[in-house]
Amino acid sequence: MLRQVYIIKQDDIIYKRIFGNALTDPEIEDISFKIRNMARKAKEKETSHIDFFNYRVSYDVELELNLIFIFVTGLVDDYFRSIKTQLSNFKEDFLKLFADSIEKEMLDYSKIDILNAIIDKMHRNLKPKIAVVGFSSVGKTTIKKLLKLDEIPLQHIPTISGDIATIKIGKLFFSLFDFAGQDQFKYLWKGFIKGSDAVLIITDSTLKNIEKSRFFLELKEKEAYYARSAIIGNKQDLPNAMNVKEIEKLLGLKTYPMIANRIENRDKMIQIITEILDMNIESNPLLDDLVETKQVTEEIELVINNEPLKKIGIPNDSISVGDSNGLRDLGLENRVLNAGKDLKNHLFENKEPDLKIIQKPTKSIILDSHIESVKKKMKEDIEDFNLKERLLGIIRVKKRVKINYVEKFLRISHEKIIGLIYDLVGSGQIEGEFNDDDTEFKLN
Repeated sequence: MLRQVYIIKQDDIIYKRIFGNALTDPEIEDISFKIRNMARKAKEKETSHIDFFNYRVSYDVELELNLIFIFVTGLVDDYFRSIKTQLSNFKEDFLKLFADSIEKEMLDYSKIDILNAIIDKMHRNLKPKIAVVGFSSVGKTTIKKLLKLDEIPLQHIPTISGDIATIKIGKLFFSLFDFAGQDQFKYLWKGFIKGSDAVLIITDSTLKNIEKSRFFLELKEKEAYYARSAIIGNKQDLPNAMNVKEIEKLLGLKTYPMIANRIENRDKMIQIITEILDMNIESNPLLDDLVETKQVTEEIELVINNEPLKKIGIPNDSISVGDSNGLRDLGLENRVLNAGKDLKNHLFENKEPDLKIIQKPTKSIILDSHIESVKKKMKEDIEDFNLKERLLGIIRVKKRVKINYVEKFLRISHEKIIGLIYDLVGSGQIEGEFNDDDTEFKLN
């Protein structure tokens, strides 16, 4: 997972983008000083990486311009297969964007948003891998569906072999590995868990299953030593469920309580993931949506519960934010959001509210409408992301692909394929060229 991005000029940090907690600015400055000295003395390549405690610091040095470009990732991230290319592309994009001002003391900050967009896109290519492990019937697939906003299963359907899903939280993408918990699939577990940024060990909170789950603690230590991990004590609503504090004592690992078949617990799962991955929601630019909607929700709740509503003839139960935490997660239904802002303006800035937008359907209708719109948007984003990954696999295997072949295979339009290939080239994942009539693409 890409956690931090820095650009150092001389001894000063001139740009940084933070996606998760890792190194402090003084630590980065100290590391960059050593990197610069190594590069000048030619004792180290100008592009390489070093491991610093639990993090991998990859760097690209531009000695003539006295610039150092740094990516901070986890130790599981592969420098040669993924990080190096992304870092090199980032340096090239930066130098092109700031070619006119690179020699000056100050950058042209009107272009910073463009640079942010470039690095945010690269962040997707280094997305975190989360392995959801546990024995059969403990709720792994239900947790995956909860995070994807899929329909929650009311009865257990065993996962056969395994499932790899892409989930989206805010603007951040994750690879979620959910694999079968039956003993006959043990031979697959080693490969699924390897290279994970985080491992979630799911238990049904019964003593028998908790004791049995020690197996996954040992597997994680062998195959994903550097991965962050935690226990999810699922099915806490059942009478035989052990308290999470007792589970922590038995397994010696942080344990979170969960009832995964309740959609209102999606917020809770998101908080668990961001905590395990050590991502600060307040500072992660790709989770801005979560922060903004949480703040707006709090403001609306303040307005709804405020006594002055009665003075303008609006009963407190005529507007609400709904019963679902999902509204706080990915955005509020527009009419509710606008009504809350309008009421807030009236109460605190003496502005007249627009009573038309306050009149709204019941909160259950708004909740259903909102969830459907969120699911549709998430589905479109994830389908587009998965199409790129499938297309990337085809191109890398075949080296030379005919567009009409891809059309039949992926069942998407010629124009869509061309656009996806340009996106892959632009993000630095492939290098190649089209023939004259755009009917074939060949890798360089």
